[in-house]
Amino acid sequence: IARHQVEATLELRALSSTAALGIGVSEFDAGELRASGYQKVTVIPVANVRIPPTPADPATVAVLAGRAGDGHRWLSVGRLAPNKAHEDTIAALFVARATTSPGARLTIIGSPTEPNYARALQRYATRLGIARSVDFVFRISDAELSAHYASADVLVMLSEHEGFGVPLVEAMSHGLPVVAYASGAVPEVVGDAGVLLEAKGPRRVAEEVAALLGDEARREALVA
Repeated sequence: IARHQVEATLELRALSSTAALGIGVSEFDAGELRASGYQKVTVIPVANVRIPPTPADPATVAVLAGRAGDGHRWLSVGRLAPNKAHEDTIAALFVARATTSPGARLTIIGSPTEPNYARALQRYATRLGIARSVDFVFRISDAELSAHYASADVLVMLSEHEGFGVPLVEAMSHGLPVVAYASGAVPEVVGDAGVLLEAKGPRRVAEEVAALLGDEARREALVA
């Protein structure tokens, strides 16, 4: 994966001499284009995020909420690829279950684009003893995705690199609070409408999630 990314970076630079315009979906991406030699750059944010979201089926929402029991319901949306750092979210869930929220559960929604990484995540959850508390979901409809957003308590995104972060906007459109690592374009997309972390050690993440979900006024303010 790293080799392919290096090759892509070199190709990006090579194209700069012949490109009339570089288009980024965020200022973060636009900065990478400028650093690669593009003289004229503009930003066009992702435009196909449905707002308002696809209506969630009430029955599906009820079923998903019932599966979580009394604990907090964490949601993470993003393909199973190393830059998404789902292992950091799993580690934070482990700490939360051992400290502030024994019944907490995590649902990770995303296609296993890197099968070895996907299997490693499942093994990691098993070694931590929380495999039954981590659900891996993919190949679902827009309505099912909407139901997951509607039944969750918090979106946790700890990616190492995000050029935009569509799930952040999807979560906001569902009134779901966000706790995210301030990497790439995440601060630009979230602004002051979520909890941004400069460090994402598992204890720090677990504490921030617990603090947010335990403060209804703060949660409602961020959602608003």
